[in-house]
Amino acid sequence: MSRGLLLLCLGLGCFLVGGAHAGSRQAAVTLSGLSIRVRPATVSQLGFQYRLEFTTTDDETVNDEMARAGGTEEVGSNAVLHYPGSEALGPIVASLVLKTPMGGDLDVDGVTDFLQVSRAVANLTSAGTLEVDDGMDVSRGTVAATWNRAAGSATGTVQLKMSLPDFSIQDLVFTHAFEVFQYTGVLTYDVSGTNITASVDLPREGGGTGFQGPMPMGRADLATLVRLPTTWKGPGQLDYEPIDSFGLEDLETTLNYIAKGLYMGLVILADGDPSTPFANEYDFFDVVIRDPNDADGDGIPDLSDVPGAVGARPGITMRVEGARVRATVTGTAGARCWVERADVIGGNVWTKAAEVLVGAAGSVEVDLGASTGDAAWFRARWP
Repeated sequence: MSRGLLLLCLGLGCFLVGGAHAGSRQAAVTLSGLSIRVRPATVSQLGFQYRLEFTTTDDETVNDEMARAGGTEEVGSNAVLHYPGSEALGPIVASLVLKTPMGGDLDVDGVTDFLQVSRAVANLTSAGTLEVDDGMDVSRGTVAATWNRAAGSATGTVQLKMSLPDFSIQDLVFTHAFEVFQYTGVLTYDVSGTNITASVDLPREGGGTGFQGPMPMGRADLATLVRLPTTWKGPGQLDYEPIDSFGLEDLETTLNYIAKGLYMGLVILADGDPSTPFANEYDFFDVVIRDPNDADGDGIPDLSDVPGAVGARPGITMRVEGARVRATVTGTAGARCWVERADVIGGNVWTKAAEVLVGAAGSVEVDLGASTGDAAWFRARWP
């Protein structure tokens, strides 16, 4: 055998599983609200009454919302403090940024642990800052929080110790009820071409009304799903409108395939609480979809796979460039393909050298590593 590298290219005539998906599929869905609701609380100190409430509205209409402020470990809101004399002078309004405990995702299920109803929050502490800007001066204060919520319950309590030294307020303690919003259920879907006809049934974790309605989507590629305009029925039997993937100028909200049947993305409601006159509240949700269906066994869940596609016979051409072995694989655009290698022909011992997706033009370039100078055979096939 010559010491020069011998490249033998073999194409295997294999077909992807044909035919449209028979019947509807189901996948698990979790919708996790990125806002929490913190109810007003009242306390007496030295015989005087104080009331603390929160809002994210521009006009200080109270909506009890604390919304994600940065990452998964902070929420922000306007803290509105009513004090003796505030009936005439007006309440103190401070910008609040508050850390939350359990801001990560230790169980790697796509849901922030603090917002996951099944996880208990037991006497955990966090800290925050307050800032009052009256247009002339800026006053700053602090908040210390202690959180409690039982596993399986959407509601709990948070104790807030508030200090605003410039207003002679020191260690004023309020105990608020708070709640998180998580919805878990099923996505039922059918695929036709690049169109996905789907619907969701999402009961609320911990009790209460959930969301139901269509969730039409389109497949942009094997790893990206685009959500289309729709309307859901939700709490209060009101209409809720999830904004489609390209409905906002500066933010695309596609669903992206991560790994092992897992899709993740962001759902934004046009109005997260239609019962109030203010629209932009309780509107951001993380969405996680787990699809166990893979009818053709190619590793791509049926939700974003190409149903009924018949693969063109895969082809492969080989070359050596410098000291590198390279291949060009041709076939059906978007199909997953294996490049396999054998050191002895006829022994039927092939090892996978690469796994690739054929590009939109029907081909893909593959770098198979450094040349050893020994003879080798290569073939391309569908998994």
